Amino acid sequence: MKRIKKTRSMGIFAWAAFLVMTWTGCAGLGQSLQAPDILLSGLLVEEVDLFETVLQLKLRVINGNDIPLVLKGIQCELELNGKSVATGVSKTPVNIPALGSDTVSVKVYSSMFNIASSFFRMVQNEAANTGNPDFTYKLSGRIHLETSGLTPSTIPFKTTGKISLEDTFGKIVE
Repeated sequence: MKRIKKTRSMGIFAWAAFLVMTWTGCAGLGQSLQAPDILLSGLLVEEVDLFETVLQLKLRVINGNDIPLVLKGIQCELELNGKSVATGVSKTPVNIPALGSDTVSVKVYSSMFNIASSFFRMVQNEAANTGNPDFTYKLSGRIHLETSGLTPSTIPFKTTGKISLEDTFGKIVE
């Protein structure tokens, strides 16, 4: 009889502990994870053929958390001037130190038509003297993390900016 009461007490205690951890979000066990900042820090044309363009994006990942982030991969989409032009993934693992940063390379793929039409629209704007020889870009996607089960396994990101072609290449249309 004493054994049954002891087992029942242990079961009630385990159930109560489970409920407390569930209600508090396991606050004592895990930490709240802040999404890292992702910046486009480089863009390289790797391959061009009749139908496809391969670009290598260099992304700066800035970790504002007190714990390191172990990235097992990134998937992303690149938009230029509001039009989706490339998408890709990287499965190269990278350790981003706590309160630190590192770069990640992501290979993205685009149809040659998407790249050419974006570039053609930009040249048309410059020829019409709009004074805007820039590409606006939007980079969005998901970071895939190696986790212990107490933190999310994927974190979405989105960043925007401008690529000044005049500063990069000089005057395009004289």
